[in-house]
Amino acid sequence: VVTTTDTIIENLLTPHLLGFRNAYPGIVLELVIDNQNVNLSKRQADVAVRPTRNPPETLVGRKVADVAVAPYASPGYMKGRAAAPEALDWLTVDESLSHLASARWFRETYPDANVVVRANSLFGLLHTCEAGMGAALLPCFMADRRKTLKRIGEPIPGAGTMLWLLTHEDLRHTGRVRAFMDFMAGALSSET
Repeated sequence: VVTTTDTIIENLLTPHLLGFRNAYPGIVLELVIDNQNVNLSKRQADVAVRPTRNPPETLVGRKVADVAVAPYASPGYMKGRAAAPEALDWLTVDESLSHLASARWFRETYPDANVVVRANSLFGLLHTCEAGMGAALLPCFMADRRKTLKRIGEPIPGAGTMLWLLTHEDLRHTGRVRAFMDFMAGALSSET
């Protein structure tokens, strides 16, 4: 059982699942897609592919990549506007994702920002940003692939995170878990 977020499965993990399946045809994958952390300690999953700055101390694994975050907007929204943050309408996450480094950075850096949309999903921000409703802080691996968006600033070190492959200590030497973690570490390290 592998758990990850909707953004990771769509933008990073899916292409490599076929490669894993071809390399290990005897392993059946069960995917749990959830933006809230699935509890590996309670055996709700064997492996987590998780964006975080601070993985739980109860889990073991490896960091496979840094995840850059930058401000984006649609060209139509930016037409005739300066990229000055205080002059923009902002799309941001709601309280359910307030733990994200990008959410904390945004709250601390622009406490008086003109927020016009709050969403419980980064896809919600991505789609409303594409629709021209304002600017949003988005993971570069997600937004750079969209021709409908452009970066309106450089990646923000304080808003970024890291991508981890994590498992419970008791499972780290299990064959199927080790095979998945080793395969995905190689595959994902070049993605973000």
